Amino acid sequence: MELTGFVQAAKDICSVVTCAALLIRPVREWLLGTEALREGQRCLLRAEILRIYYRHQPDKQLREYEFKNMQQCYEAYKALKGNSFIDRIHAEMQEWEII
Repeated sequence: MELTGFVQAAKDICSVVTCAALLIRPVREWLLGTEALREGQRCLLRAEILRIYYRHQPDKQLREYEFKNMQQCYEAYKALKGNSFIDRIHAEMQEWEII
């Protein structure tokens, strides 16, 4: 009987911890307003990628440092759960000549 009570208590504790873990992030984002910051960062990264794209689209060539900058922006954009629009732009730029 003693072991059954312990197992049930362990299950209850795990359930409480799991529920708390699921609620902590949304509540923290709501209280601190981090979702707005994340959206702003996505917007700035998207704008930088598009600036590089439209600047070099006619000749389809990128300097090495611009290519690396675009790559870092793209990786950060995807880490912030950016949408697939930039995926197409990135895929096209991957085929451009690096000078």
